[in-house]
Amino acid sequence: MDAGSEKRLIARVKKGESVAFREFVEQYQSRVYRTVISMISNREDAKDITQEVFLKAFDAMESFRGGCSINTWLYRIAVNLCIDQMRSQGSKPVMSCIDTIIEKEGEGSSFDSYMVSPENPLGNAIWVETIKNVSAALEELSPEHKAIIILREVDGLSYDEIAETLEIGMGTVMSRLHYARSQLRKRLEPLSKEREVSNEKTGNFFKVASRTA
Repeated sequence: MDAGSEKRLIARVKKGESVAFREFVEQYQSRVYRTVISMISNREDAKDITQEVFLKAFDAMESFRGGCSINTWLYRIAVNLCIDQMRSQGSKPVMSCIDTIIEKEGEGSSFDSYMVSPENPLGNAIWVETIKNVSAALEELSPEHKAIIILREVDGLSYDEIAETLEIGMGTVMSRLHYARSQLRKRLEPLSKEREVSNEKTGNFFKVASRTA
């Protein structure tokens, strides 16, 4: 949606047009939900929070003056709600990694098809293990550090957009992102080394099997 169309839609929502608000939700809900499911990792909670994001946006629409993009504004509401949820309830079990991918990418996506491909069971297992390990490592980060990783690595926001979304300085963005990445690297590095050993053993097994076949 271009800037002009976005402004017209917002103006219609501010006038209280129910059809316009439905269009507004349809336009932005997939992006909001992707961020929320990445932060919360629980499907039912993510759906509830996504609904709450748009209810809050509707209630506060009159105060929106266009100082930032509507995407940034919605991301800000979503992240704040997710952080509140994480602080109040603590960590929850990580949902099925395959379910997470389907939720983020959409059913029928090429990635989803690859994940469930019967022709590539080894690739499937590697992806499942990788996603599970990354998800577990993310759960160990503080809500603020998890948020900044999600905004950067999942949503692809620039440093400026992250600073605007979280209402923090550029220096804080860079320091938090550096810390979050270093913590993830520290948690995942031992697993990476284990995989190298496992791959070496697997390779040796296939070599022996091919000689004895």
